[in-house]
Amino acid sequence: MEYRKEKVDDYPGIDAVNQLAFDGEAEMKVVRQLRDTKKLLLSMVACSAGEVWGHIAYSRAWIQTEEAQIASVALGPMAVHPKYQKTGIGTELIQISLWELKNMGEAHVFVLGHTWFYPRFGFLPASQFHITSSYTDAGDHFMGLELQNRALDGLSGKFLYDPAFEGV
Repeated sequence: MEYRKEKVDDYPGIDAVNQLAFDGEAEMKVVRQLRDTKKLLLSMVACSAGEVWGHIAYSRAWIQTEEAQIASVALGPMAVHPKYQKTGIGTELIQISLWELKNMGEAHVFVLGHTWFYPRFGFLPASQFHITSSYTDAGDHFMGLELQNRALDGLSGKFLYDPAFEGV
């Protein structure tokens, strides 16, 4: 299995994985829009023999505090082809991509996802950081991770996703 940044030749496979994993086109359209507007910070694939088996995307997001907007990162979507789920591909994609983000100098990342999956990578409910989601009913499914030590200390505010996520 090869884990690497996406290439143009991967786009059809990325579309297919997102469609199949989420049983629809919404996440596929989000990735396309983020890519087309140059808002993807990091997009990685897991592939074998030229076939995309998994994909993970990160985009610029913001924390709106009382004083300013602080740059942050949104994880999502993350998808693994249904026939390869539960094989460790998603775990590897997350571990490798978080390492990449940290090396890019990013300070923190947030995800709206499964509470049984993301905590194993260090994600905590965002409420512990005093950060709320723009999705009002997210609860503990909205989680954050500090990539740099104490990067969220003293911050509080609302996490703002890129407009590409509207309607998802």
